[in-house]
Amino acid sequence: MRGDHQDGGRAHAQQGGYQRAAAALIDRARRFKFWRVIDTIQSFVRVSLPALMLVCLPGAVAPAAGEAAGVSYPLQAGTPCPSGRTVSIAGPSTLRFCGQINDETVDLAIRALETGYFDKLLIDSLGGFTKAGVRLGRYLNGQDIDLYVDGICMSACSQFVMLGARRVALRENSIVAMHDTQMATNLLTGPRLRSPESDADPALEAGFYEEIGVPEEMLYVPLAQLRPSCLAGAVEIDGHTGLRIKTRYSYFMPDERYFKNIYPGLLLTDWPDREMVLDRAAEINARSPEFDLRLVYGYPDRSMTVERIPDCDRS
Repeated sequence: MRGDHQDGGRAHAQQGGYQRAAAALIDRARRFKFWRVIDTIQSFVRVSLPALMLVCLPGAVAPAAGEAAGVSYPLQAGTPCPSGRTVSIAGPSTLRFCGQINDETVDLAIRALETGYFDKLLIDSLGGFTKAGVRLGRYLNGQDIDLYVDGICMSACSQFVMLGARRVALRENSIVAMHDTQMATNLLTGPRLRSPESDADPALEAGFYEEIGVPEEMLYVPLAQLRPSCLAGAVEIDGHTGLRIKTRYSYFMPDERYFKNIYPGLLLTDWPDREMVLDRAAEINARSPEFDLRLVYGYPDRSMTVERIPDCDRS
C-alpha cells in the first residue's frame, strides 16, 4: 500500500507540473498577444497535458532513426495514435492526424493549423469522405506545411490530402493506397445505385485536380488497376450509401516514377520499397482478416480503361 501511495503522489506532482507548464504557456501567449494560440490550447479539450509539454520543451521527442537527410519524424515509428483523439500535438511545430477524414476531424485540423504554430502535419489515415479530403488537401495546397505520412495514407488521404500538400515525406514502410474516385465509380455503375453525393462528387474531384495541377487521368487510373469485374450491391457506411464492387485487387500503390509524374509537389524522402510495402500489407491482412488490403504496387497500365460493369451473378 505504501508503494501505491508513493506512486500516486508522484503522479499527482507530475500532473501539477503539466498544469503549471500549460498555464505558463497560456500566460506567455497572452503577453505576446498570440490570441489564436491561446484559443487552440484552451479549446483542445482532448489534447493531453503531457502533449502540451512538447510545445514548452522543443526537442523533447527524439527524431526517428533511418529517415532521409533533412527529414526527422518527431515520433518513433509505430507510436500508437492517442486513444479517442483524431487531432493531437505530436511535437514542436507538428500536428498529428489519426483516423477518419470527415467534416468534424478536418475542422479540428484546420482550426489548429490556422494558428500558424504548426509547419508539419503527421498523418496516419485509412481515408474518409471525398468532400472533407478535398477541403483539407486544398487547405494544405495554400499553406507552407509539410505532410508527413506516418504509416498508412489511403483513399481520401492519398488521393486528395496527400496530392494537395506542397511537400510530402514518407517513412520507409509507408503504404500509400488508392482506389476509386466517384467519377470512375459512376462510369462503372451507370445510373445504378446513385445518390446526391455520387452525383455531386465527380465535379468536385475533377475541379480540385485541375486546380492543383494533378493530371485528369488520376480520376480513372487507380480504379482501372484494381481489375473491376462486377457490381455486388450497396452497403451503408456511416449513414452513406457505398458500393461493393468485385475486383482482383482492393488498392493500388503507385511506384516512385508514376507518383512523381502525377504529383505537382516535392517528395522529401525516398519512395517506399515494393517488397517492404507488399510484406507489410500481407502482415496487416493476416493480423486483421476483416481488413481487405490486396495491394497492387507499381507503374500502372495506362491502357486499361474504366467501363460499365455488369451485376455480379447471385446464383
